[in-house]
Amino acid sequence: MNKGKYDKDMQMLCGVCGHDQFEQSPDSDLVKCESCGKEIMKDDLVYENQERINAEIQETAKVVVEDAKKELKKTIENAFKGVKGFKIK
Repeated sequence: MNKGKYDKDMQMLCGVCGHDQFEQSPDSDLVKCESCGKEIMKDDLVYENQERINAEIQETAKVVVEDAKKELKKTIENAFKGVKGFKIK
């Protein structure tokens, strides 16, 4: 399986205005929404976006499981290629 296929970039959204662009000072974990000016710690921003993050994880997991099933079926078919009386549905 192509592991990089499942890499995702997730945009965090401001809990006040829904904007997805933030400024971060290089020496702090504090970020500031470029739209409304709300300041929040990065960990708190991730916490506020946890529902969206979990939904994305679940969707990606579905794709991974389906791809794994296809890969396993293909591997088994190749292993038993030419064996009479063996069929995979």
